[in-house]
Order: sequence, then C-alpha cells, then structure tokens
Amino acid sequence: MELDRLPQLLLSRGFTTIIDGYDWDVCQIQYNLLDQECQAGTTGLRQAASRRIGVVVMEPLRGGGLAQVPDPIEEIWKRYPVARTPAEWALRWVWDHAELMAALSGMNSASQVRENLAIAAAARAGTMGAGELAPVDEVRGYYRAKMKVACTTCGCCIPCPNGVAIPDIFSFYNTSAMFDAKDRSGAWYRAQIVPNDDGASACLECGGCEPKCPQAIPIPEKLKEAHAHLAD
Repeated sequence: MELDRLPQLLLSRGFTTIIDGYDWDVCQIQYNLLDQECQAGTTGLRQAASRRIGVVVMEPLRGGGLAQVPDPIEEIWKRYPVARTPAEWALRWVWDHAELMAALSGMNSASQVRENLAIAAAARAGTMGAGELAPVDEVRGYYRAKMKVACTTCGCCIPCPNGVAIPDIFSFYNTSAMFDAKDRSGAWYRAQIVPNDDGASACLECGGCEPKCPQAIPIPEKLKEAHAHLAD
C-alpha cells in the first residue's frame, strides 16, 4: 500500500467504520456551516460523541473563506438585527453543536485571537434559534449555488487506476468558484496536484469511477472542466 494514498483509502471506508474499529479517545474532523456532509459530517460528529470520543473540529472558517466574504453574503448577515462579523457567525454555528470539545480556528493577529476568545466565551451550544439559523441557511444556499461540481469528497471514486486525485481536484474547483479564489486555488492545484501526476490531465476516461459516484457526477467531463479552469 502506498502511504500517500492511505488517507484516501481510509476515507473511502467511511469515518464511522474507522471510529468503530478502535477505542479512540479523541478524533478530529472538518466541520463548518458549509461542510455538514463532507467526510465525517454531522453523522460522524454525533456518532463519535455518542461513543464518548472527544471531537476536535478543524476548518470552522473553511480556510478563512467564511471570514472574508463577498458582498452578497455580507448583505445577508447585515439583515440580522444583531451586528456580527462573518467569522462570528461561522464560529457561533460550530459552537452551537454540543458534541464538539474544541474548534481549531487559524489566527494571524492579536485582534483575531481576541475575537476568537470572545466568541468562544459567549457562544452556548443549542442556543441558535430559527431566527439565527435562517440567515445561515441562506448563506449556505448562496455558496452551494456557486458550486461547480456536486462532489461531497466521499472518496467512493478512488483509488483511480491512474492516480487522479478526483476529490481533491473537485474541492479546489469548487473552492475557486464559491469564494472567488481562482488565483489561490489554481496555485494550490498546480503546486500540490499536478507535480505528482495526480492532475485531471492524467485521466484516461476509463469510466471506472462514474458508477461508484453517489452523486452521479460525469467525472471525466468535470475533470476536464476543472483542469481547464485551474491550470490556466
């Protein structure tokens, strides 16, 4: 087994299978207001908590994308009567889940540290009512409408016989479209995927991945589309 393929193989087996296979003390998952069903998702969060496994959440701000938002998202948040920054909205949504024990939020200034501490201190699990969840749903809908591929990164399509990193490529493509981040996503794609010969151009169009995809994505077609966008 190639060690660099191990994370993808574990993902393809499913998070719940992994945590049921050992008496874990703690686990770490990606979880935020957009990634409710990504990888472990809400189901995995609840299952881990039910087994008294401590859950640490990473990417609560999705790499900072939920903190630096486009104008339409800013307008949605501003309609709520209580003034909150986009980062506070995203972090409060994560902290509203009683199952987690910690959230790992990246910070690069003293003001961000103070903001994160204040939000964590004020947030209480299970306190976001319908009035607060409504704008969250609207924001989620805006971002999802901009997704280019309906990929949940479940990993069912891998391993690819020619090594194409299908979920990673679609993740870069969606991030580029959702957060207007073509320069950053394209740079990541060209630096992290293409040099390893895992890029979309390595697809042989064998068709083996498509029947495995729960979302019925036309994978070779979308890989070409993603490569044309990201490699430019």
